[in-house]
Amino acid sequence: MEIQVEAKMAVILRRDSILATMNLTTVQRLVEILISLDSASSEGEELEHGPYRSILSAALERIEQAKEGPPLKFDSKGIQDILEQADRRTTNPRPESPCDLVTALRYASGVNRMANASLEKAFNDFLCIIRLQREMKVNSEEALRLQLDDFAKAPNKLGSKELRILQKWISWLDDRRKFLHDFAPGMKPPGNIARETSELVESRWKISDSVTLDLLAWLAADFYPFWKKHQRSYLQQHAKAESARKEKTEKNRTAGGIGVENREHTKWIKFVEDWLQYADSRDMRPNKIINDFVGKTEIKTKNARRKAAGFLQILQEHVARKSDVNGVVEQIRQTGMKSMNSRILQACAHVLNEHGIRHVDD
Repeated sequence: MEIQVEAKMAVILRRDSILATMNLTTVQRLVEILISLDSASSEGEELEHGPYRSILSAALERIEQAKEGPPLKFDSKGIQDILEQADRRTTNPRPESPCDLVTALRYASGVNRMANASLEKAFNDFLCIIRLQREMKVNSEEALRLQLDDFAKAPNKLGSKELRILQKWISWLDDRRKFLHDFAPGMKPPGNIARETSELVESRWKISDSVTLDLLAWLAADFYPFWKKHQRSYLQQHAKAESARKEKTEKNRTAGGIGVENREHTKWIKFVEDWLQYADSRDMRPNKIINDFVGKTEIKTKNARRKAAGFLQILQEHVARKSDVNGVVEQIRQTGMKSMNSRILQACAHVLNEHGIRHVDD
């Protein structure tokens, strides 16, 4: 009988520790399989018996724990009193019930100018804490510690494997207790709580008209003090995240612009060099062979060839007259070459000048 009791306890501990670390999708799939197996093997048995009944019951309880709603405890008068208090601390009008989550959070927290992301992040953390508190209560940390102490006093009463399971389970609870005790915005909740809470928010709270009058009162009573306590941290985190996002956007934009400019810079310098080499190979002055050169390039459309020939002609005149750079850039852009700038123009002009100096020396 002692062996039977110890084996049963070890199985329960092992089962609960595995279920606790599963995500809800896995638990739901497990329930489907267990129902199928149970119905196929339990014909004629009492409902409370059956080889899969205990694990099925535990899995269903795990799902209910995750989906259980907020701890509503208000009668109609309590709801009215709470909402009247909320009315006095905010300039936001009381929303019509039911309403959406963000509207409810703005009213409950007493803020109107606030990024939705900050309020939603705070609400997610708030739900995580409630769910962890519920887990701690359901799993009775005190009872498990008493069992561990009992087995420690009589180590032969439970095998080493079972003892390790119990210790692992206590460690699992310790992680949750530590998170609840030390919580600060930005901390990652233990296990799958954060992901499951996000899924719950998306499926239950972010649908239209998700917040009824009693839920609005619950938020005004319980979410409000949580927000007031941690408001500064959430605002600082949001400001930091926004600053980092803008900095990254600007960096990407600048890097993209520099990349495009560098490509255009390389492209037009090579174009000018090829033009000058072609003129030299024909033993002709560059300005006399522009159209001939452009016609032999890989530029396919008539309009693009016209722009390229116009650029070389304007460049030739700019170098000869030493005209204003900014004025010439604007003239080239008016032909349709929007990527032209003073840096590219001056580099191309330098190549043309160097070519002319070499020929004078020759």
